[in-house]
Amino acid sequence: MDNKSIKKISFRVFFLIEILIFMFTFLFGSNGINVLIKTQQENNNLISEIFLLKNELQSITNQIEEFQKDPFYKEEIARTKLQLSNESDEIYYII
Repeated sequence: MDNKSIKKISFRVFFLIEILIFMFTFLFGSNGINVLIKTQQENNNLISEIFLLKNELQSITNQIEEFQKDPFYKEEIARTKLQLSNESDEIYYII
């Protein structure tokens, strides 16, 4: 073998090693494709959580508007959730 063919072979081996290192870093490195996939999954989970929280916020906003507009809704909340009674109501205790 002459000097030119040795350089050619060593260049090819060096290039092959460089490609293997790049592939390993791309797949398993700290910013590799696995981290990218996990980040995308976390992003999708956060987007769905934001959607659920927006729906919950809309529901609470509707309840607040209903509470401010409808006096019967206030009474219903007072009676059911707070277990309050009106002054004219008769209360019976069962012993």
